[in-house]
Formats: sequence, C-alpha cells, structure tokens
Amino acid sequence: VKHKFQFEGHDAFIVEPENPAEGLPWSWCLEWPDAFVERCAAPELLAKGFHHVHVNIFGTWASPEGMKVLESFYAMLVKLGFHKKSMLMGLSMGGLYSYRFAMENPEKVAVIYGDAPVCDLRNYPETSREKAYAAYGFKSKDDPAISVLNPLEHLDVLAKAKIPLIHVVGLADEVVIP
Repeated sequence: VKHKFQFEGHDAFIVEPENPAEGLPWSWCLEWPDAFVERCAAPELLAKGFHHVHVNIFGTWASPEGMKVLESFYAMLVKLGFHKKSMLMGLSMGGLYSYRFAMENPEKVAVIYGDAPVCDLRNYPETSREKAYAAYGFKSKDDPAISVLNPLEHLDVLAKAKIPLIHVVGLADEVVIP
C-alpha cells in the first residue's frame, strides 16, 4: 500500500510492505523514486518486509535548506517506529542527497546504493549546475566553500562509520560524470 501525503510542503510517500519485517527496516529513495525501479532493489526489499519512502526535495539540490527537510522527514519516520538506520538509494542527483545526508548523519545510515550517483559538487552536471550552486550560494566550481559540503571530500566520515557503498555506473550515462 502506497500512502501519499504532504510533508512540510513537499510531496512524500511511504510504501507499506505486505508483511513488515521486525524492527521496521526501510529503504529511502532520495530522488527519482519511479526511475529504474526494476534494478534498484525496492521491490525485493518490500518483499522482505522493508518499508520504502520518499520526500520530494527536488530543486533544493541537497543544500542546507533541503537537508533540513530530509532530517525532519527522518525524525518523523523514527518517531513512527521505523529503524534508526536507513538504506539510502541515490539515483543520479539522489546520490548527492544520499551522500550529503550520510556525511552529516552517519549514525542514521546502514548502506548507500548509488546508481549513477552525483558525488562531487565540483563536477555537478552542467545541465543544472547554475541552479544548484545558487541554492548553496556558491559562485563557481572553484568556490572554496564547496569543500565544506562536498561529499567526495568527506568520504572519511563514511569510512569511519563503516557505511557500505554499492555503486552502479553505466557508461552510456552522458549527464553524470562517473
């Protein structure tokens, strides 16, 4: 059953499995939840009792403003009894959301599945770089402030937390730089 609702002005949903697993494990698709469903493991995880969730923060580019929504959404889910660690699914731009969330909240992440994930703000896809940089207040890809928020420069946080990373990258993808 898919429950659609508004969360702090953003479209959101929770897909409830037929037989919820003990401890209420969950997967969280941070962007493009309807893309590549056949290969992102959501159907298999639902069959194993995982809930599957999404909140649409498109246009925030995982900027500090967008991160506040993600953290608030996470807090609501945990308050509902969901497990304290999520399996993050980062498809394309959702990779940036996943890595930003994990680098700021490593204790809340069990694993990251990245499918052609954006991991580097310096190599952000040109098709939306200008809008993304504006959301962060960056002036260019050489802006020194990028280092503070750039997931690729903070992988040590994920390594220290021992968060497993699973990446799938297709060479036919001409938008996201592998």
